Amino acid sequence: MQKNRMKRPLFSLHRLLTATLLLLCTGMVFAEQGTPKQESPLKDWMTYYYKNPQPTRFVEEVQKLSLSGMLKNKNAQPPCIAALSQIMAQNPKKIAGWMTALDNLPEEEKNQVLYPAIAYSHTSEGAKFFETKGLKEYQAPSPEILEMEVNSPEVLDMLWGYFLATGKEEPIRRIVSAFNLTPYLGALDKYKTSKKTEEDRKSAYLDVTLKAAIWSLQSNSKQHPRVLEICEALLAKNSLNPVERRGLGMILKPQESMQPKDMKPFSDMPNGKGKDGFNAVLSLTEEEQFFKNWEKPEPPQLSAVRKARRNVPVYTVLLFSDPGVNKDGAADVTADLIVLKPDGGIYIEEKNIVCWKGKYGASAQIIQLAPWHMGIRIEPQDPEGVYTVEVVVRDNVKKIELPLKTTFEVSK
Repeated sequence: MQKNRMKRPLFSLHRLLTATLLLLCTGMVFAEQGTPKQESPLKDWMTYYYKNPQPTRFVEEVQKLSLSGMLKNKNAQPPCIAALSQIMAQNPKKIAGWMTALDNLPEEEKNQVLYPAIAYSHTSEGAKFFETKGLKEYQAPSPEILEMEVNSPEVLDMLWGYFLATGKEEPIRRIVSAFNLTPYLGALDKYKTSKKTEEDRKSAYLDVTLKAAIWSLQSNSKQHPRVLEICEALLAKNSLNPVERRGLGMILKPQESMQPKDMKPFSDMPNGKGKDGFNAVLSLTEEEQFFKNWEKPEPPQLSAVRKARRNVPVYTVLLFSDPGVNKDGAADVTADLIVLKPDGGIYIEEKNIVCWKGKYGASAQIIQLAPWHMGIRIEPQDPEGVYTVEVVVRDNVKKIELPLKTTFEVSK
């Protein structure tokens, strides 16, 4: 089998979107197949195979899939191939017997589902079957499902099929990696008014893939306790990058995300501003641990400071969202800072602070913490009164400046 066997052209985004809406969540689709008078042929056997493996039912269940039309359904084929491949990998010595018993299936279904499933099982028994049958076109090495680039809904469906047969963490981890596609969020809407270039189509395709991953993780976390268990375990580990951790955390605990319930726009906050989608807010805290806690899945609590203690540093906290990105998906956010003493004199001044420079992997709804922060320490000899912190935040892609200001008081 050639390595591009599961790929599809990008010629119809309407078809792609329709297929995605229908088949985003493999488990949910399997549960809903069939008529009201007939349970899904996959509900008990394949959808929860990892909970109760029954390889003895392989032949009769595949026959049910054939009768239901599932094996002819182009959208259902990827998860079916992956799930069946892993059941075969777990029972390699049964492959030849299963294929003999299923030899009367339509050639189309054998060519498009059963034979690819054997190839993806990566078993010596499968290779021997192809050799015996003279099926040379399937003898070429096929990719490992867990090593496929997560760049299409079809790959996501194959990973879900892999999970349904095994219950393993690895396919879920690969699905979570789709959060790295967040720079493409919104590309499908932009495609409608774009020049329809190959790059435009690719970006729209990756946008759909990201949304498919989000939707399927949300749905399957509800339907499969095992998926929820794996996702929670992934958040507890240190193997996810910040974008993956933030995305998965917002799916599992949306009520605890960095954007609190009923949060006002930054432009409505005392220390915040917003323009053309770009938003920023400035705050102060004594807790340096806040910056380390930001990378944890649980959102940190920000205790804002209004009164500073002498010899105890006060740290600037700059949050922003939805900066502009260039054609390479990179953001460029900088800031100038000045701290004024009670008499108006300059206490600290710093210019061209890099708040974000490079690839930006967060959606417009996600609040980002600028990796830069400054500690302000008031010495015993410094004057008492109200100190003013002013920051001008610049989105150099959108060409926007947001002047922010906050204060803190120092007593004797």
